[in-house]
Amino acid sequence: MDTHSKAGHLTTLTVNLTKREEKQIRTVPFHVEPNLEAIRISMKVAASRSPSTIDLGLRDPRGTRGWSGGARSQIVIREETATPGYLPGSLEAGDWAVLLGVYEVPAEGASVELEIEQVLPLPRWIGGDLHSHTVHSDGAFTVDEAANRAQSAGLAFLALTDHNTYSQNLGYPRDTRVLFVPGMELTTYSGHVNLLGVPQPVDDFRVASQADLTHHLKIAQERGALISVNHPFETECSSCAWRWDWDPGPNMDWDAVEVWNGPWREANVLALAWWQSELESGRRRVAIGGSDTHSLENPHIRHGWPTTWVYANRCRRDAILRAIRQGRVFLSYAPSGPTIDLSCGAYRMGDVVPTAETESVTVVAKRLQPDDEIRIVTDRGITQRTLVGLEEVAVDKRIQRHDARFCRVEIWRQFPDVQRRLLAAMSNPLYFGETWGTP
Repeated sequence: MDTHSKAGHLTTLTVNLTKREEKQIRTVPFHVEPNLEAIRISMKVAASRSPSTIDLGLRDPRGTRGWSGGARSQIVIREETATPGYLPGSLEAGDWAVLLGVYEVPAEGASVELEIEQVLPLPRWIGGDLHSHTVHSDGAFTVDEAANRAQSAGLAFLALTDHNTYSQNLGYPRDTRVLFVPGMELTTYSGHVNLLGVPQPVDDFRVASQADLTHHLKIAQERGALISVNHPFETECSSCAWRWDWDPGPNMDWDAVEVWNGPWREANVLALAWWQSELESGRRRVAIGGSDTHSLENPHIRHGWPTTWVYANRCRRDAILRAIRQGRVFLSYAPSGPTIDLSCGAYRMGDVVPTAETESVTVVAKRLQPDDEIRIVTDRGITQRTLVGLEEVAVDKRIQRHDARFCRVEIWRQFPDVQRRLLAAMSNPLYFGETWGTP
């Protein structure tokens, strides 16, 4: 039986195995369509009076893709991650096959049901952490421990950004469900920069002058790294705040700025105010966040606090970095925190909406709590405050052409453990008019 949906193609096959096939491997062919994000296979052996033991494996057009024997009944293959025992890599269109090892069946045989799901790319919000550390610099976690903690937190991707090294990028496990984004925190005594998406973004980390910094950033840019200024207004570390020039160099600009670092605190308040002033001045700055997790010492600093959510059609490295560059990003204080979808007709956050007399902006916020406050912010400041009492709210606001050049959203929440109202989520802006350049 075949079924189709927007998410992909699901095939259910029933395979009847006989006693004569015992200790042999049955090949069950299926055809893979092009342009897939993942292949999921589930095996279920029908119940009977006598037990059966069926092994599981997979073959692609080039050869054996993996084998888990009797250890697993479900497998997932993606380009960059895969179930243990199977190889990540290209999901090549063509003839594939499930391999069933008939280890033991009763005299009457056995019936096996296979569900084969071919997952198509589907635009959606994907959450992860863009700033974390391991034992490869001053963190307490091994690479495996960091991946496991990110997976337990419910994150879809994780960047390991150890200081001035890229050795962590060479040891990340590929049998985890969490997509790895290679990174390095270029760490100077006058500020820090994350270089994301490239295993070795620079050849030398030493920065003694603005010219040195520009040189290294130029190399990272040429290699395809996404460049983000970290915690630019850090108040608890004398060498962590940004003291270099905000102009990174000729024909260069920052891909993003880490406006939210770790728990909401004074350094983030200052960064948010600076970002708002940058937007008001006509600069498109993409705001991102990162937990900057090093250890378990502070219970409020953990993987995914905050979570950076990106709107992408694949949980793949290039798709995530592209979405960040486009500004299709919102931030939430935790993986389970509020979500924001900001749109204007067919346009969503990060887009430039063509000039029109009036535009209706829609905010859809979920995972809300009673008395959460939704704030709509433009270049004229806070233009609307809405207290909510539902878990999901849609707010419409009419934006006049002469009233706003951009529009973004903040959600504020009362946190009982600190007895304060703090930022719980924030979006990147929608922009209005043709005067905006690219981020």
